Amino acid sequence: MAFITPFRMMLSIWILLVTGGFAMVLRYQMNPGAMGIPDSEVSQAINGPTQDSNSWKLQVFLHPECTCSRASLEELTRLERDLGAHMEVAIYISTRLPREQTLQSTLYQKAMRNANWTVKLDLEAQIASAMEAYTSGACFLYDPNGQLAFAGGVTASRGHEGPSAGQVAIRNAILSSSTPSTLAQTPVYGCEILDANASI
Repeated sequence: MAFITPFRMMLSIWILLVTGGFAMVLRYQMNPGAMGIPDSEVSQAINGPTQDSNSWKLQVFLHPECTCSRASLEELTRLERDLGAHMEVAIYISTRLPREQTLQSTLYQKAMRNANWTVKLDLEAQIASAMEAYTSGACFLYDPNGQLAFAGGVTASRGHEGPSAGQVAIRNAILSSSTPSTLAQTPVYGCEILDANASI
């Protein structure tokens, strides 16, 4: 029987801990949040008319203290840079936190620095609840006729910047010469805005 030295034993334990910790982090990063599909009448009431009849409308729901959503804002900035001529962006800062705490949050202040975005406070997260946007980073894209074309997130995992299926879906929908026949959906990665199983 081979003798296991204390060093080898400690090394084996360390490797197990590191491997287990990495697996937990990866599982957390790749675990999507809850998100529903809003009723068309609710969407129409919240959206209202577009400023330009040829514009698409992108609604984004963010929790002010979700660090994961900083990556969402970066990706939205890139999308807006490429598609801004075709797309109106409305950012809803949805939370049950106090108003002053929300206004002082890094995420709110960063969103406000983009002059092309409409930033709205959704205190008590009532609009998020109506839109079934339960997770920070939830996006809804509407075509010029008010039809929902995309629902999901724009990051590939929690806090991850870079290409994602959500970005591709939004670009394809807006730049396509034909109206999408089916709703494009992707997972949304972020912190919880609301419990999907609880009523507001």
